[in-house]
Amino acid sequence: LAVSTIAAVGNEVGESVAIPVSSLAINGPALDPRKVQALIAVTNEILDGTTSAGAALLARELRAGVASATDAAFLGSLLTDVQTVDGTASPLDDLGNLLDVVNITGAGRPYLVVAPRTANRLATKPTTSGEQAFPGMTPNGGEIAGVPVLVSDQAPAPDSNGHKAVLIDASAIVGDSETV
Repeated sequence: LAVSTIAAVGNEVGESVAIPVSSLAINGPALDPRKVQALIAVTNEILDGTTSAGAALLARELRAGVASATDAAFLGSLLTDVQTVDGTASPLDDLGNLLDVVNITGAGRPYLVVAPRTANRLATKPTTSGEQAFPGMTPNGGEIAGVPVLVSDQAPAPDSNGHKAVLIDASAIVGDSETV
């Protein structure tokens, strides 16, 4: 996992003029490869009696365990030195404030990451007239104001101060993984 903290800059140059060199800063306290796994123990009796639906359940549970551990490692490495904004009464105002901090070049790829309880509230938030405030949002994710929303049980959970969200500029992150 690597995060670009200073972007490369392009310059207009004339014919036969030297091309200026810009800098690019890659920050990655977590550049070392990380590995996550999920392991379960089952008896032969369970395996012998497992139908294809049962095998699919076991595989789904293992994938979910790996996904949760991957989210924890990924979000944990990104959230070590973050800038926060004060929340308002309006989720759209909060998103706008986060975008002002994260999407400063206009070339970003912002993604909002929320906990399941926050996704549930956003998906069911009514307008003053009773309509769904964010029709593109579901309890499993979606989008708000064109920004994709991802749901993870490893995102910061709501507390007494309210619901929390993390806005990530995916254009500044690079990573690779093997197929699960």
